[in-house]
Amino acid sequence: MKNDKFSHKATANQVVLSGVLERVVYTNQENGYSVVKFKVSGSGELLTVTGNFTNPSIGTYYSLRGSLKS
Repeated sequence: MKNDKFSHKATANQVVLSGVLERVVYTNQENGYSVVKFKVSGSGELLTVTGNFTNPSIGTYYSLRGSLKS
């Protein structure tokens, strides 16, 4: 199912989100796995994002690719 609110050059099962990292909830220093709060550009919606970040930095603009899960 396509989610137009978040799709920017997305593949069939992926979305691309652009925005700013607002808060780091958790980071595993050994493998980079992180849980962060991410403010989506345009909508201002705050999402919880998980994945591998190398030194996640608050206030940094990122473009992320992945799938949305509830």
